[in-house]
Amino acid sequence: MSRIGDRIKTARISKNVSLKELGRKCGVSQSYISDVESGKRIINDALIKRISSILDINLNEAMLEDEEPSFDAEVSDQNTEPEGANIEWQSALSSIIKDVPVYDINMDKVLEYKHLPIVGNKIEGHNPDRLVYIKVPDNSMRGFRLRKDDLVMIALNHEFLGERLYFIEEDRARKIRHIKKLDGNNILISSQDASLKTRTCDIHGISIIGYLIKAEIMLLTH
Repeated sequence: MSRIGDRIKTARISKNVSLKELGRKCGVSQSYISDVESGKRIINDALIKRISSILDINLNEAMLEDEEPSFDAEVSDQNTEPEGANIEWQSALSSIIKDVPVYDINMDKVLEYKHLPIVGNKIEGHNPDRLVYIKVPDNSMRGFRLRKDDLVMIALNHEFLGERLYFIEEDRARKIRHIKKLDGNNILISSQDASLKTRTCDIHGISIIGYLIKAEIMLLTH
C-alpha cells in the first residue's frame, strides 16, 4: 500500500466515511477509491485536493514521501555480489527509461510493459507516473481508427478537458469513447463500429479515468 493510500484509508475510517460515500463526493467509483487506497491506481493532483478537503487532511506530505526514492540504511561492502551493481544500473536507467504498464480494459491485469524514453522528465509531454497503456478490447471505436488489440496510451486524469477520446467508466463498465460537451452538464458520447452511435447524458453519470494521447495500431495480417 502507498503512503498516500494508507493516509486516505486511515482518515476515511476515522471519520466513518464509506468507500461509496467518498467516491460519490469525489465523482469517482467506489472501486476506484479502493484501488487508490491499496496503491493499485495513481491519484492526480485535483483528486488529492478534493479528498484532502473532504477528509480534512493534508496529503501533500504523503505524496512527497511516495515520490522519494528509498535507500537501505546499510552501505554494502565494495566486494559485495554483482546484485548491488544491478540495482544501481536499474536506478540510473529509471531516470531515462520508464516501464509503462499495458493493461486490459478493466485494469485488472498487467499484460506487458512498454519501455519508453523520458525526455525532460516527460514522456510525450506528460508526467511518466500518470501514463498507462490500455489494450482495445473490441471494434466499437473502429470508426475512430481504433481496432481490437490496438494499444492506446492514456494519461490518467479525471477532468473533462474538452472534445477528445476518453477512457471512462459507466455503469461499472470501462470503455473508450469520444466525448463532446453540449449545453450545461450534458455531453455527447460517441462510438462507431459498423455505424455511428451517439447519445447524450449528464457528465456526472460517468467517471473519467483518463484521456487518449496516442494509439499503436496493430496491422491486419489477413
